[in-house]
Amino acid sequence: MQDRRSIGAFYYRFATGESGADVFDRVSTFLETLYRDMQKGGCGNNAVLVSHGLFCRLFLTRFYHWNIEKFHKLWNFKNCQMAVMELQRDGFYKLITKLNSDD
Repeated sequence: MQDRRSIGAFYYRFATGESGADVFDRVSTFLETLYRDMQKGGCGNNAVLVSHGLFCRLFLTRFYHWNIEKFHKLWNFKNCQMAVMELQRDGFYKLITKLNSDD
């Protein structure tokens, strides 16, 4: 775990797993598909995404274009924790859920 702390959760790759950077790439591909489906009207008015804590943190980091330092300050989501993103009149989504972080 010392290596993970020194390298950072975003870049550290477990021996039989993937790094946060690998997951970030998967999030990017997922978002491309989600955007296409949203443009086609395939998502309706609401969408619910269910995933694990690292994916949720990286989804928000990618969606809001946060830097990696902000990602490292965010805590993983607790079991069944939700993050609500609400569509605003200007067409952008506002994160209305307060996230746990080291800030």
